[in-house]
Amino acid sequence: MLFAANLGVENDPPAGVEGLRCLHRALREHLTERQRDEDDERLFVELAGSYLGVVVCNALGQGTHDKRDGRHGIRFSSGEFFDPFSAIERVLDADDIRTCLASEIARAEALARGRGDGNWLAVKRHLIPRVVGPRFFARIGAETEHASVFTRALADDVRVAVLLRERGRARYVLDSEVARWPVTPAEVMRAAIDNLARTSAQARFFRCDGDAYAYIVARTGDGLDSSRLLLPGLHEVLAPELGESFAAAIPHRDSLMACALDSPDALAALRARATTEAANAAHSITPELFIVEKGGRLRALVA
Repeated sequence: MLFAANLGVENDPPAGVEGLRCLHRALREHLTERQRDEDDERLFVELAGSYLGVVVCNALGQGTHDKRDGRHGIRFSSGEFFDPFSAIERVLDADDIRTCLASEIARAEALARGRGDGNWLAVKRHLIPRVVGPRFFARIGAETEHASVFTRALADDVRVAVLLRERGRARYVLDSEVARWPVTPAEVMRAAIDNLARTSAQARFFRCDGDAYAYIVARTGDGLDSSRLLLPGLHEVLAPELGESFAAAIPHRDSLMACALDSPDALAALRARATTEAANAAHSITPELFIVEKGGRLRALVA
């Protein structure tokens, strides 16, 4: 095994508890390396994930290679699926790698016994919502091997998808995954929005003044500004500036703009800018405007 060779134990790769100790040591050493590029990180995850898969299969006496939702992993005799590569990514992201590794092993054992959670507990804190428009569905088929992406309607042809963001990569959650999780689709979306709220403490909003109007523009630069339209707390942040109800636009992935509803000039400027940006952006969503009401309630603004 390449990973075992890298550890200098290729002649007698450790198994069981000793194998996990060996893996823990490799994870710790990897995290202390000062110079790591994206290719190095990807290779390490692939090798460490493969090693973890072998250790798990040997320890449990079962497990065969399988591919599910575009992911390679282990299918146990219980029918449950374990992705050792995602497990390694979660361990690398953890504050305490020893505890997280033990948790991943415990979950693999539970899956092998048919007592799995469909991976829900492992992925819950890594979910983020993303607002998508009609162009999204024109390209997403090839990226997900024509699998159905989990979405919920927002307005007209605008929908909300859910990203699973783990170390160094992100992918869209599929309907088939949500069906296996022991929660409702509404709970999946709520968890994603809660995660977004936690990442939005440093969101940046700026006031732009025109000749006879003003509007607010989000410029956080993390690819999540359009998704912040979904945050119930957005109303509390912008209402003191724009009024009890206000208009908002999300023409593309990195854009969130808002203005007062009682300013015709501001509304016209916002609509014109949203139309231009939606037509030209790589990750276009919609030129349409929304009304944001108390409690974060959203509805389409009819022209």
